[in-house]
Amino acid sequence: MNDSNKLEYGKHLKTKLSKPFNLPVSILAAVMAISILHGENISSALVELPGDGTVVIRQEQTGQWVELSSEIPFSEKDFVLGRLPALEKFVSCFRGTSSCWMESRVGASVAEVPAETQFLLARLADGNYLAMVPLLDGAFRSSISGGADGRLHLLVESGDTNATTKRITGLYVEVGPEPFALVRSATARVRARQQPVVADAVPQVPDFVRYFGWCSWNAFYDKVTHAGVMQAMRKFEEGGVSPGFVVLDDGWQSAADKMLTGYEANPERFPDGLAATVRELKQAHHVSRVLAWHAYNGYWRGSDPRSLPALGIQMVKPFLPARLMSAPVVQSTEKEGALPRAFYPTVYRNSIGEPDLSKFFAAYHGFLRKQGVDGVKIDAMSWVETLGEDRGGRVRATRELVDATVRSEREIFDHNVIWCSSCSNDCVLQSPRSAVMRTSTDFFPDKKESHGRHVINNALNSLWMGEFIIPDWDMFQTHHLAGKFHAAARAISGGPVYVSDELGKTDFAMLRQLVLSDRTVPQCLGPARPTADSLFIDPAREPALFKVFNLNPAGGGVLGIFNCGYDPATKRLVSGRACVDDVPGLAGEEFAVFSHGENSLRRVTRADHLPLALRELEFEILTLVPIREGFAAIGLADKLNSGGCVSALRQVKPGHVEVDLRDGGEFLAWSRNSPQAVLANGRKLDFGFDKETHALRVDVPRGRPVTLIFEPS
Repeated sequence: MNDSNKLEYGKHLKTKLSKPFNLPVSILAAVMAISILHGENISSALVELPGDGTVVIRQEQTGQWVELSSEIPFSEKDFVLGRLPALEKFVSCFRGTSSCWMESRVGASVAEVPAETQFLLARLADGNYLAMVPLLDGAFRSSISGGADGRLHLLVESGDTNATTKRITGLYVEVGPEPFALVRSATARVRARQQPVVADAVPQVPDFVRYFGWCSWNAFYDKVTHAGVMQAMRKFEEGGVSPGFVVLDDGWQSAADKMLTGYEANPERFPDGLAATVRELKQAHHVSRVLAWHAYNGYWRGSDPRSLPALGIQMVKPFLPARLMSAPVVQSTEKEGALPRAFYPTVYRNSIGEPDLSKFFAAYHGFLRKQGVDGVKIDAMSWVETLGEDRGGRVRATRELVDATVRSEREIFDHNVIWCSSCSNDCVLQSPRSAVMRTSTDFFPDKKESHGRHVINNALNSLWMGEFIIPDWDMFQTHHLAGKFHAAARAISGGPVYVSDELGKTDFAMLRQLVLSDRTVPQCLGPARPTADSLFIDPAREPALFKVFNLNPAGGGVLGIFNCGYDPATKRLVSGRACVDDVPGLAGEEFAVFSHGENSLRRVTRADHLPLALRELEFEILTLVPIREGFAAIGLADKLNSGGCVSALRQVKPGHVEVDLRDGGEFLAWSRNSPQAVLANGRKLDFGFDKETHALRVDVPRGRPVTLIFEPS
């Protein structure tokens, strides 16, 4: 913060409680720098902190709401919270080099907590875990940072110098013995309080997520054409694996001077119009869903009021407080008029054309739907936070965008929307759970050091964002050096699986491990998350494997193990181990484990640990299934997410098992005994049984769902 923006404090911080002092010492110690001094009241236990405000800790059964107030009204204020004396390690999800994206950082001291932290999970010395979630309150949003003095700070801001307050509830804090239950409990409390535009109890997964997809971005960047898109479809068909959904990314629109000038497609690139392109994709190439990209206000500089006079467009100069305007991420931009690396819109010397979003979305999205478009990818959504001045603040501006997006999502596009560049808590905490939201910055083909970090950031962000939205880990390229690495991560991410392959460069053998015959993908039950022993490590910098887990519909789990390091000189080999307890929620004591890379099957117990050793950008995927009555259905061994191919399993009687598969392929199961026969639709299939490993393998005809019946000997 600049000296001109620093707030002067003249008094010591006062502390009040809304209930008598009967709070767990560990919570108080974690929240407000309490020394563990038994028998003393809360005021004398506090370290003296400078400030002119009051902090009220409002206790609930499971956690605490931190209320902050000042004698002087403020639109931006840096409150000092205090120390974390019991801190061992923390992981922060924060906005670093961009307003649009979240990153992650692991540390061991408060001073290391980065500015713009929007979620903090800490491991405490007593073995408990602590979760901190900065909140939205009226026109204000909060974020955490660590000070060089070893104290936590809470920055509270409205984004409008005219929107002021004296009191705010800025933070929720909860402590618990198990990290995943803690995150779920804390985020549920926050979600209930924040009152999103639509309070979904359970997310409705959009239809396009079921399908394998292709996006035009890395294939064409902003030079996409009708001819190029159709050529890409023909290349997929020649290889035998075709997308079920297509995203027409940046470059398809009518635009000039980086402003939207019309609803129809660029006539030079799409000479027959958008409807003709969509129609050919669906009729000639059997694409089920087509999505079109646009920036939230039209294009990078918004919409042109001269070309679109009916939209109530205002020319607005983005506003950022001085502390951000002087930051290196804003000043470090490309040449004038180009898209800024920092993804802040303030580099444009001219104002941005901001349409009335309700009118704009109703008109634009209505037009797109009439052309056959099934959904949209809305970009640069976090930019709206810079447009709060004289408009009620950033939270209100974001809510207007969220409200308009949700209306289109539900009334026009049947939920087929990708929320992009939207990783601000202004947006996340107000969004419906059905929102498919990008959870990290882009897949960058030319940044070799980015690929391990991409997986780490997405998994850690999904840990808490996945309680609010459906995470999207972005597209990737199958022909890339790190293509298999990204494919493995997407296969178990729980979100959409789509690529941006260049013409003629697709690795179809890889795609066949991701995609079923009907162009859908084997899906997990929810967002992938890091395992407990991967939460507080930085595997991009230290020699440790990064493990990510998920659950599958038929009751098993999947564990992805990744070497996320980057050292081109050594390509270091990193060792680690995996066990059943890496996947919370698996019941039983005896399990079948399939190692995808080794193509091996073994029986393990909870006490067993499997050794692993991987080089940089190598991975292993383990499918773990409880053995019940001598049988465990792994699924299709030729798919990266084998267990996601099993939709149901029924043990009709001892030894008689029925397995519903979403497609044919190389079926694998662990079976105590060899069956007498394996049937599919009344027809006997050949099978192989290994008496030593108890591996039961069946080559099932591909092309449609099938029910396998295993008859006992």
